[in-house]
Amino acid sequence: MNDSNLIKAEIKAGEIAVRNASKSYGTAQFTKEVVKDCSFTIERGKLTVMIGPSGCGKSTLIRLLAGFEQPTSGTLELNGKHIEGPGRDRLVLFQETALFPWMTTYDNILYGPRAR
Repeated sequence: MNDSNLIKAEIKAGEIAVRNASKSYGTAQFTKEVVKDCSFTIERGKLTVMIGPSGCGKSTLIRLLAGFEQPTSGTLELNGKHIEGPGRDRLVLFQETALFPWMTTYDNILYGPRAR
C-alpha cells in the first residue's frame, strides 16, 4: 500500500451519544468522581467544542469517548454501538506535543497508518 492510498481512506462522521456517564477513580473513601451524570448527543457531521476550566473532566471525557477508559456508570455510543475500547473509527488529537520533531508534518501524519 502506498502513501496516496493511505490518505484516500473513507471519512464518515458519526453520531455520538453519551447517556448518564460517570467516571470515578480510587476506591472506598478515596473515590474521586471526575465526571458525573453527563449526557449529550453530538449529531452526525457537527463540529463540537468542549471548553471548561482545568480539572473539570474534559480530558477524562475524551478518554472515555476514545475508548481508552470505561465509564463507572452510564453509556457512550458511536452510531448506536457501545464504545468498548479504542477503534479505528475514532481519533484523538492530543493537546500536548506528540509529534516526532525530526519528521515532516506529512511523515508524522502517516506514522500511525504505517506502523499498523
